[in-house]
Amino acid sequence: MALLALASTKGSPGVSTLALALAGLLPWPTLVADLDPAGSDLALRLPGQDGRPLDPDLGLLSLGAAVRRGGVDVASHVQQLSGGLPVLVGMSTPEQGIGLGPVWPHVAAALAALPGTVVADCGRIGSGPVTLPVLAAADAVLLVARAATDQLAHLRERLRALHEEVRRTTGTGPNLGVVLIAPERARRAGPDVQRLLDAAGLPARVLGVVADDLRGAQVLYGTARGAAGRTTLIRSVRALLPAVTDLLGLPATPVTAPAGIEVG
Repeated sequence: MALLALASTKGSPGVSTLALALAGLLPWPTLVADLDPAGSDLALRLPGQDGRPLDPDLGLLSLGAAVRRGGVDVASHVQQLSGGLPVLVGMSTPEQGIGLGPVWPHVAAALAALPGTVVADCGRIGSGPVTLPVLAAADAVLLVARAATDQLAHLRERLRALHEEVRRTTGTGPNLGVVLIAPERARRAGPDVQRLLDAAGLPARVLGVVADDLRGAQVLYGTARGAAGRTTLIRSVRALLPAVTDLLGLPATPVTAPAGIEVG
């Protein structure tokens, strides 16, 4: 149905947490693909459906090995998180991402061809990111940044560079969205950032602001007690869903009941 790629412009603004929350809330079958070149977060933070740790060798690395042998059956490399959300576990070290090399375009094509929706955590992007084939194959790319002056400067430059890199690769620019991470007092930053991007001539939509909610993230990952659906984090991500589905060109109503995470 659609491939949604998430990436950050600088630091760690919460791409993995946003990817997990979005995937758990989208109203149709969704796979989380942990493609962060710096290494997998989900395999370390969340247990599998049986309560045991996820297998770090079953996921992106095993899929890459299968692609080299001519196989692209993504489903056989997918595990399930507690709660039922399917996940393609990422790599353990940056060197493994570089080692995948020519496999990346095949992984991107396989993910883009899957039924349902794939939410791909591509981590931090820089010049010539190893995940460029995934960003280029995506139906939409969300760049995530904190609503701070230094990060917004990086956001502007990375948007420009990403648009040019994808256009050189595919002939067309990516469908770009921006999600800001901000505390409650800065939740109205979206329109100001949109004016900044418009003034720079950048073809990107600011979709909204997600709460900078540490405790909400801890509840989501199971390291703090509480109902994730009642946290400021999940409420803000839920409010973001209509803009995300519109950017992807997906229907506004559910097409089937998904298996998700416990976001309530």
